[in-house]
Amino acid sequence: MMKNKKKILLVFISLILIIGGLCLYLLLNRDAFITKIINSVVALPDVVFSDTFALKLLKGYGADFLWATSFALIIQAILWLRKKSIWYLLFCSVLGIFYELLQFLKITNGTADMLDILIYVIGSTFGIIILLGGKFYEEK
Repeated sequence: MMKNKKKILLVFISLILIIGGLCLYLLLNRDAFITKIINSVVALPDVVFSDTFALKLLKGYGADFLWATSFALIIQAILWLRKKSIWYLLFCSVLGIFYELLQFLKITNGTADMLDILIYVIGSTFGIIILLGGKFYEEK
């Protein structure tokens, strides 16, 4: 019973991270269709579209970070093999590298970016840290 509650919690947290990433991706991109609609109804402040370093970083990599973290959590919820958490990190990271390779080879749309790979690894690692934190809490 407890394992099911944990899975539900992981899926719920993952959904929040996915939605958060989607909001970042859509709302911080001036050219996104949904952003144009929102901006026509409620004028978004210019700071949302500014080109500061922090905002560029958030726009370019924030959503990827949240999505990589949620992916690691979802994999954990599906497989639920407690003793092999490092394999989830490797699996999520390899998939991120594979996706960037597909972009590099022009098989998919997008631009291959080494920093994206780093963000996938960091996001997956963050997911694993969340999972390990839960384990430490249970053991006390």
